[in-house]
Amino acid sequence: MLGSDNEAGVFGILFGIVMLVLFTVAMGVMADKRMGFSSRKTDLIQDIAYQAEQIADLEDRKELLEQRYTDQRKQVESYDSTQARLLKEVQLNQEIIAEKRTVISGLMAGISKLESEIAQYRKNYQLAVWNQAIGEAMPRLETIGGKKYADVVIKKVTAHHLEITHKDGMSRIPRAQLGPSWRERFQWPK
Repeated sequence: MLGSDNEAGVFGILFGIVMLVLFTVAMGVMADKRMGFSSRKTDLIQDIAYQAEQIADLEDRKELLEQRYTDQRKQVESYDSTQARLLKEVQLNQEIIAEKRTVISGLMAGISKLESEIAQYRKNYQLAVWNQAIGEAMPRLETIGGKKYADVVIKKVTAHHLEITHKDGMSRIPRAQLGPSWRERFQWPK
């Protein structure tokens, strides 16, 4: 087919083409490395600028957070002092309440004693009025129901009735049959 001279020429051409391709690739790689290096430098510069912006933003945020912390700390201290003041007021008010309860307890005991004394006085007064009425004479007496008695003398007064003698004999008149002036006079309940 082809002679050996032809083969050497083809082989030389192929070898030349391969060398040319390798040279081109090597040049491309070198050029790419050089371009890549410069683009990396630009990327690094941009990265450094971006990181500097991030650091500045973080510092601003840090200052803002420190200010918030300071403000909140002041607020907490204010709350703490207010709480302490309110606790003192509560303790003082509890002491005042305890004193007032002691006073009220004493007053209640005094009121109870006075009520007892008043009840005893009323009872004694009522008995004195009832005893003074015994033997009292009056020309006539009329009940709420309209019954009339003449020449009346009071013989006995009790919590429930009035015993009298009259022209026609003796009678026991229930307190409910006597008018309001009789109930008031003898301290009967209404």
